[in-house]
Amino acid sequence: MTGFAFVRDPPERLGDLAAALGIAVADVFAGGRSDMGHVVDDRFSATYDWDMYHENPVRSADDLARRRLRDYTVFYAAGRGDCEAALRSVHGAPRDVAGRVRYGPFFLSGDGDRFNLEWYASEPDWAAPPVDPAARIAKVQAIAAAIERAQTIEEAQAALGGPSLRFHPPMPTADAARALGRPGAEPVAVDVHMSHWVIRVQLGGWRVEATVDGDVVRSLGLY
Repeated sequence: MTGFAFVRDPPERLGDLAAALGIAVADVFAGGRSDMGHVVDDRFSATYDWDMYHENPVRSADDLARRRLRDYTVFYAAGRGDCEAALRSVHGAPRDVAGRVRYGPFFLSGDGDRFNLEWYASEPDWAAPPVDPAARIAKVQAIAAAIERAQTIEEAQAALGGPSLRFHPPMPTADAARALGRPGAEPVAVDVHMSHWVIRVQLGGWRVEATVDGDVVRSLGLY
């Protein structure tokens, strides 16, 4: 598994990824394309945790190395067969997902021997199994009705299955608004940076909030 040993224990911090690829973080930082949540290098690209509203740009190689990765893509000019053998030995047989070949948390793409190897800290929306839109609307309608009937916080949370209900893949905002009995409801920003958008509705004695990301809803909870 030489060269691809990291597929057994995927790097989760940028410094660990660079080490696995035999790249000095100082060289990556010196390239000048790595200071605001993204890295673009000749060998790989990545995004990492960085708060654009509350953090300064990364100012040192050490700071860059400690950053937790959200995703990365490593570019290879050759060696696809060896990579797939390493992936198969750790993650088993692959399956096709959205034009890529998936092995556990890794996704392989490309033509011929040249290929890209992608990793994501959280499963991308495009990799999630498809859902039946009508069935999901009906499920959310049933949850909303149960929340509206709830007499206690415990009953309201039980309807959600916990403190909140997450949608993966996310639910179209229009579908979520309709399922909550508020068709056409418009999201509103609830922070000074206008980075957090929600749809809020009153269901019985409970206020319910749907977290909106663009044109989709990612979660539903009480607030």
